[in-house]
Amino acid sequence: MLIKYKLLPIFLTYLFLYCSCTSENKKIDDSENWSYENNVVIFPYFETSENFSPAELSNDDLPKIDNILNKFIREYNDEQLLKYNEYITKFNIDKYHFILRDVEYYNRQYMCALNNKGIKEVFVLCFPKNTKNTNWRENFVLEKTINYFFLFINITNNDYYYTVTYVNGCS
Repeated sequence: MLIKYKLLPIFLTYLFLYCSCTSENKKIDDSENWSYENNVVIFPYFETSENFSPAELSNDDLPKIDNILNKFIREYNDEQLLKYNEYITKFNIDKYHFILRDVEYYNRQYMCALNNKGIKEVFVLCFPKNTKNTNWRENFVLEKTINYFFLFINITNNDYYYTVTYVNGCS
């Protein structure tokens, strides 16, 4: 658990430092008809700690990340609908003011690192494809827009932790 909280400041520091920089983006082999090349960019890990080292994402990792993202979205939405379903029904409000959309709705930015225990972790930032940010392939998107969220994914354990979600502009 302590490792998870040590990773958070590293990635958040990196995000703020990296915003003004550009990077060379890796291309994903689309031999199996994945659409990742259009909607996902993988940034290199910026080494700021001796506890983490750069790691590569394989084509096998990408569907795992999608499965974990879908799990997060499903769990988040279930919780939100329990909380707000009465208001959605009573006032005929679009449910997407309270919940996240399917993973295909989002552009995604990934950064992968291997911790000193050999666990592969990925910082995942998701934001709507219709964003006005045209340089999202070069810089991290740090806008609190509708349906913007980020989380950390532990690929080794197929789980996620520390999430920040903005639905309808609110966290």
